[in-house]
Amino acid sequence: MDNKIGSFDLETYPIAHNKENEIKIDNKNDKINNWLNINDGDYISKNITTDKSINNDKTIYPDHLGLGNHIVYAGGWATNNNVEHYIHQSAYDLPNKGDYGPALVNKDKSIIYNLIDSIFANKLFNYTFFVQNLGKFDSFYILDSLTQNNLGRFKITGKWKSEDENKLLGFTIVDTITNKKIYMKDSMNFYSAPLKKVLQDYNCEIQKGVFPHGFMNENRLNYIGKKPAYKYFQNKFNAMVFSKEEYKLIPKNKWNCKEELMKYLQADVKGLLEVLTLTANYFFDKYSLNMTKFYTLPGLAIAVYFSNYHDPDHQIKMVKGIVEKDIRSAYKGGIVNNFNTQLINNAYYYDMNSQYPNAMLKDMPIGNPIFTTDTDLNSIFGFVYGKITPPSSDVLKNLTIEHSVDGIIKFPTKPFYRWINSEQIKIGIKQGYKFEMMCGYKFERGKDVFKSFVEELYSIKKFSTNDVERNIAKLMLNSVYGRFGMKEITSQIKVIKIEDYNEKMNKKINHVVVTDLSNGDKLVKYNGKISEKLRKLIKYLEEDSYNELKAKRKINTWNKVRGTPSAVQIAATISAYAKISINEFKNIDDNNCIYSDTDSLVMQHKLPNDKVGKNIGQMKLEHEIIRGVL
Repeated sequence: MDNKIGSFDLETYPIAHNKENEIKIDNKNDKINNWLNINDGDYISKNITTDKSINNDKTIYPDHLGLGNHIVYAGGWATNNNVEHYIHQSAYDLPNKGDYGPALVNKDKSIIYNLIDSIFANKLFNYTFFVQNLGKFDSFYILDSLTQNNLGRFKITGKWKSEDENKLLGFTIVDTITNKKIYMKDSMNFYSAPLKKVLQDYNCEIQKGVFPHGFMNENRLNYIGKKPAYKYFQNKFNAMVFSKEEYKLIPKNKWNCKEELMKYLQADVKGLLEVLTLTANYFFDKYSLNMTKFYTLPGLAIAVYFSNYHDPDHQIKMVKGIVEKDIRSAYKGGIVNNFNTQLINNAYYYDMNSQYPNAMLKDMPIGNPIFTTDTDLNSIFGFVYGKITPPSSDVLKNLTIEHSVDGIIKFPTKPFYRWINSEQIKIGIKQGYKFEMMCGYKFERGKDVFKSFVEELYSIKKFSTNDVERNIAKLMLNSVYGRFGMKEITSQIKVIKIEDYNEKMNKKINHVVVTDLSNGDKLVKYNGKISEKLRKLIKYLEEDSYNELKAKRKINTWNKVRGTPSAVQIAATISAYAKISINEFKNIDDNNCIYSDTDSLVMQHKLPNDKVGKNIGQMKLEHEIIRGVL
């Protein structure tokens, strides 16, 4: 296996530049170079292991100047092909006390630039660096540094999640000198928990360390003395609680800030590298898939499904244009309902076992969608549009069909129009809703489309004693369905001057301003010019009412509307089944539902025994509530 894999983690420390946080450094006569490391010499570059995996980490401290109010002062990366590299910046090479000028910001960018440069210098081409929280934090520092300080050396192409314009999945960095490339991706798209918990869950040899983030400022980078107070280890940036018992194990005196920082940095680097390697090896050994080829666990999970479990007779089609838009409008997530705002006594809190995997065991829409004006709902399996009339409270105490009004999810008491899954509205009719169907999309009814996938992974999750296997099975079960509804686009990332932005890009090119840079330029992502025909069509679709649309457009022209394709019909159907499964408990006679969310309930009385158990889709009693307020 040639998995060239790695990670990158960016730690942040709260800004604390004030006299209360200043300290006296005893070793003022010791001049320290700009770049330091835990051993002698300006850089560390040594062999460690034999596999080709990379882990890259930068630790930073904050400031009120600079992108995101943070300054990078240490970093490092490690590979399983015999190289590791760390950089640390000393407090003695910062500007004079109180000076937050450009020199400090430039040094911040120099650390990032040198980290990237050292990777290419070590010829680590085509490696993938998984970056902890890349999409929401680290990326802005990396992109700002490389685009403003490399004099055109690095070319960057980004991969963005289109449903969330500011969610970066990853990017490619090309060195124009060598024409070689490396990749950076967000490790949080593969693990749904903080790093400390992930390392524990996967039973890794390397565990996450602790460091007093709240203690740090520019004067404390080389502090040696009494260990920082316990309060500095307890702040909102800590992923998990650091106990006082653990704190007591830290020696009281001769606490070396730089050495502790580098220990912490290396633990993050090598710990994340270890869990990534375990994960990558598992996917390759069991499914012959290379983890580095994917941006998210849902993407990898869906590849597992299609390459190992999918029956070719179950044709899952990609839809786009107006069809995709209509079905996506029926794609609704979980909802929180609080049916009682009073003090409650003696209630029962339940959680459903693997709600979405259970929904995946039901019939799925397969084949090509067929638009129909047939108003016989019983002949339709798919998605339908029409007038929904809710029942009175005498018929149904707690309503179960929601509607989005001006971006706000409500449960209307008056008639409304919307697209909805056919099976969901059929259940709604049994509950007392009325439905006047106008049109819909018919699909073939696919049986057992995900059965082998769900049953095998659920069995692994339930019975396996292998920590890696069990955790991966759990994550894949809960993530694969959503991937069918995702749309992704590839964009270019570029720094552009404000005058060029106004003249050449604004209103002419598909783009999003990622951030305004410190020198007045803009960091933008873009993916080509906007088609004038598409612009007019979008405007037409936005302004037309449904009836006008139906009257003016021929049915066979709907499929010609361009757009990013997806199999949203699968995700929307699974979500609808999940909603049906929780709605079942909202109107039980003589057992009030006090609260519900996506897969949890608080009930007045215990549920029947046949509804509770350890099997998939059954409820499990989590808590017996004595008193509470929701």
